[in-house]
Amino acid sequence: MTLSLKILWAVKILLTLRKAAEAGVPPMKSSELLAACVAPHADTYMYRRALRELVAKTDFVTCDIQSSRTTYEWNPDVRPSLYDLVIRLEGGIHETSNAFWSYENTYTMQPLHKVNKRYDALTREYLSSIYVDELDSPALSERSRAKLPHMNLQTTEHAEQHT
Repeated sequence: MTLSLKILWAVKILLTLRKAAEAGVPPMKSSELLAACVAPHADTYMYRRALRELVAKTDFVTCDIQSSRTTYEWNPDVRPSLYDLVIRLEGGIHETSNAFWSYENTYTMQPLHKVNKRYDALTREYLSSIYVDELDSPALSERSRAKLPHMNLQTTEHAEQHT
């Protein structure tokens, strides 16, 4: 599973806002946040889309709109995980694969369906354990990863051979 471009931009925006908050910077103006996240002369479409959705669909960013000025800041009251971002911004992990699992496909490919459900559960568990604020600190990230149990995904056939 790969994270979408929108999620990657959302992580970059959140990390920028978090670092600014830790440094004691007042809420960032739109132009300041744009300059901190995007290289000069780069395309800003996905950045703007991710920022708009972060503000509209989550409480991870505080947005203050005053007459002609908009400011953004990290909400210190929440600690989002990557799974939180995926659920809030994209509505779930496997929207496209869910369409594949019609009744007929579920029935005829039951072992594959079970493996897919297990994979979804493991992905959800893994992404839920990765918090956005850890992503800019390798030490925090490694410490968090060391706590996770190592899991192997087995097919039904493989599991039956070992029982």
